[in-house]
Amino acid sequence: MGSNTRRYLLELLSHVTAVAIALVLLGMVFDLISFKLAIVILILIGIVGVWYTPVNYFYRRGARHFKRNEFQKALAEFDQCVMSKKNWARGRLARARTLLELQDYAGAMADADEAMRLKPKYYECYTIRAFIYLQMDDPTNAMPDAIKAVELKPKAALSINIRGITYLKLGDYERAVPDLDESVRRQPKNPVIYSNRGIVHQRMGNAAAALADFEKAIQLDPKLASAYNNLAEYYLLQNDLGMALANFQKANELKPTVDAPIAGLAITHFQMGNLLPAKNFWQLLVERDERYMDAEWATQHLQIHPDMQTTVRQLVNPS
Repeated sequence: MGSNTRRYLLELLSHVTAVAIALVLLGMVFDLISFKLAIVILILIGIVGVWYTPVNYFYRRGARHFKRNEFQKALAEFDQCVMSKKNWARGRLARARTLLELQDYAGAMADADEAMRLKPKYYECYTIRAFIYLQMDDPTNAMPDAIKAVELKPKAALSINIRGITYLKLGDYERAVPDLDESVRRQPKNPVIYSNRGIVHQRMGNAAAALADFEKAIQLDPKLASAYNNLAEYYLLQNDLGMALANFQKANELKPTVDAPIAGLAITHFQMGNLLPAKNFWQLLVERDERYMDAEWATQHLQIHPDMQTTVRQLVNPS
């Protein structure tokens, strides 16, 4: 059954539910149904009506697909959710997150903007917008939204985390650490926060703290690709090329569409003297985006550690 057909049937069910409620109420008025029986019937009808309201039905299905990383399926459900209730900010934000995972930044930003128009004081609108800007390599524009999100809800761990990441992207590590520390305190079981904080520790030269955070992130979520990628960078900086290669491979297996692990594989192979695999991995990046032929753009886009930037230049412009 197609999504549109399901939506029409659910809308029909909503109308039937409304008629049923009206009939039960009339039955109560004319003493055709006892008060207790009417209450029970109304509760049951209400549960069915709310559970199978089109917007709730499609939102639940979309959320399940999103959790399973089935983003195309999630998008189809959230499309129906938005069509069912166009003025619902939460539905717009759900679709924005899905489009973000599919790297449709323009579509994600359009939904986030519309959600903000519908609910201008909802902190999550600003949080999502900031995250979209970060994915677009634009931390400068992300910062005002990140700050606004925390102002609107100072205790929201997600917003504090996004602000910390924004400081990280801007190279302001001193401000990033308190935000990420606070995020960990509020969400001690969130693996992404540990992974992000580990990057800050690594950039500040705190190798032991970085390793502890990366390992904690993987312990909490053994399928978190970014944590393996960050751990691989840690080993690469420690010149443990075997461990670096293994973790970049793991990150790439978990999320083959992400560029950072592929770049890491190219850099590691190059440093191991495996020039052909290094060249092939970097060529894969160039095939995805020709801007990888520009070493300066590549190092900035991927936030390459300064100690590895020379290798990137050699990959792009072999002597």
